[in-house]
Amino acid sequence: MHRVFILFFLLIIFPPLLQAATIVNDYLLADVDEESGRFFLAAVKGKKNDLLFYDRPPSSYTVIFIDGDAIVFGSEGGTFTRRAINIGKSIVVIWETEKLSIEQNVRFIGRKKTSVEDGVLISYRIDNKTDKALKVGLRILFDTNLGETGNCHFHLPDSSEVCAEKELTGVDLPSFWISGSDPSICLMGTLKGDAMNQPDRIIFANYRALWENMYHYRVKRRRSFNYPPFSMNDSAVALYYNSDDLPGGASRLYQTILSLCGEGEFIQKEEREEKKEMLHQVEEGAMTTSTAQKSDEDELKKAERDVLQNELMEVETLFSQLKELDAIIDRLNAILGSESKDLDREESAQLRKRLKELGIQENEGQ
Repeated sequence: MHRVFILFFLLIIFPPLLQAATIVNDYLLADVDEESGRFFLAAVKGKKNDLLFYDRPPSSYTVIFIDGDAIVFGSEGGTFTRRAINIGKSIVVIWETEKLSIEQNVRFIGRKKTSVEDGVLISYRIDNKTDKALKVGLRILFDTNLGETGNCHFHLPDSSEVCAEKELTGVDLPSFWISGSDPSICLMGTLKGDAMNQPDRIIFANYRALWENMYHYRVKRRRSFNYPPFSMNDSAVALYYNSDDLPGGASRLYQTILSLCGEGEFIQKEEREEKKEMLHQVEEGAMTTSTAQKSDEDELKKAERDVLQNELMEVETLFSQLKELDAIIDRLNAILGSESKDLDREESAQLRKRLKELGIQENEGQ
């Protein structure tokens, strides 16, 4: 009920989330726009805080490099073969160009020692659909939100602050970066660890400047996060994965993690891969590999249908509760607007009981 009420509350505050696939737990809300495939992230523990900038479509997005061309994931340069859909604790999108098939997966990830899922693993699996090698690379742009109240927007593991444009590569690449100066609520981007492959470089710069330069961007020392007259004190983080040969028919996986600030490494649970492996174990040679593969696909489709049906039932319940809450508010407004303001004891008790059932807590002393 706790998770349901959080989602119910957020749907009231952000109606545009109804146009997206959303996952939420006690720590984070992750949202992927159905029309563009772009992602958004917010903290929901305690007071709600946007970790990435909130817009529709989201301003955080990914660029695919194909043989020197830069194509925005989810743009008209390709076609969605599967728009954003919830599958368990994941949001999956599949988008294809003429030469590539790209699966974007955004899912919760927990820490090794505590299993606290206060992070999201953002991954891209790129398949070369052709029979020839292609030069393929990636850039992920995060439009960060928390660090823009002061001059220094980011912090690094050596306790240094990033107060102007900065590029880090090779051995200088940090294990993580932090957006926001308040330790109680800040965004951490993890670049090194077992659950991911690290980028070749990271750039901290003005958002619009990076937006206008999808492929090449040259950092200048001491240039601030201003881009006059269009964009002032608006920073972003760009992760670059260099273009390398991807053989015909081959695949490549890119992964990075965004989380709340905290201690401990993350661990990736390969639930789906384990399931595939089990389905491909042929008992006494009776099942062929092709049969196992078909069973795998059927199982995944069934799982998707079940999850979608459960999500639809949950949304229907939420809207029913919202409609009932609106009726209660209308009744209270009518009482407050009348001269007598009469509310008998029996009706008052019924309203209090139903509000409590809907998860609306009374203020102390009322």
